[in-house]
Amino acid sequence: MLLAFSREVSAFVASGKNSEAVLFTPGPHARQHCQTYGLATDPIPLRLIRMKLKSGEIEGLATSLLEEQTYPST
Repeated sequence: MLLAFSREVSAFVASGKNSEAVLFTPGPHARQHCQTYGLATDPIPLRLIRMKLKSGEIEGLATSLLEEQTYPST
């Protein structure tokens, strides 16, 4: 089962889709750490991918390769 640790991941898991581009927004804890070190807190575009392994286990991946047609998930 995919770990749902954010709104974006939770919505992706619930959708049943195999691939989806999302805008991942850092949570309050991550934003605080970024601000401490002077790093940007802007949302990050990612593609979430659901893969079924040969064992039958479902694995979730996140990538910055957003184009499904250029970088197919199957």
